[in-house]
Amino acid sequence: MFSQVAHSETDIGNSSDGESVVIDGGSWNTDLLRLGYNHGFSNSLEIINGGAVYSSAANIGDFEGYENWVQVTGPGSTWMVTNDLSVGRDLGHHNRLIIESSAVVNSANGYIGGFLRGCNYNTVSVSGGAQWNAGGELVIGLGGIFNRLSIANGGVVNSSTADIGKNFAGNTAYQNSVVLSGSGSRW
Repeated sequence: MFSQVAHSETDIGNSSDGESVVIDGGSWNTDLLRLGYNHGFSNSLEIINGGAVYSSAANIGDFEGYENWVQVTGPGSTWMVTNDLSVGRDLGHHNRLIIESSAVVNSANGYIGGFLRGCNYNTVSVSGGAQWNAGGELVIGLGGIFNRLSIANGGVVNSSTADIGKNFAGNTAYQNSVVLSGSGSRW
């Protein structure tokens, strides 16, 4: 369990596989948090039992990182990202963010699959009364394909603006989607 641990830039799985960090009821402060950076595979971060993570920015699956995931679950569990939160950035693919069971994630902006071609098959799921508050822009597929946002069973997503598929730097975005299901779910 982490408790009031402060770091500057933090990589979980920089060119490595299978690294795991669990924040169980404690708190962790970091500047830029990169999970699965530089070909990192199958790395994870879990925030549970009222745990809290504070990051200036966060990238899940960055620079060809793939199949990395973050799970934020349970009442009081929070992830506060001051700037951008990206799931699948710069060729990152098949990465996931799971927000469930009344947990809360806040970010200035949110990107699911973005910034370069090849940022594909990334997903964010928000369910069970959980919330993702992306204060500014939320883009599902920024130059990427087959990226998805799923909101189910009372999940809530808030953003000022939103785009489903947005072309970027000459890369065409297509086949990106949002699925909204279950009572009380909203975007």
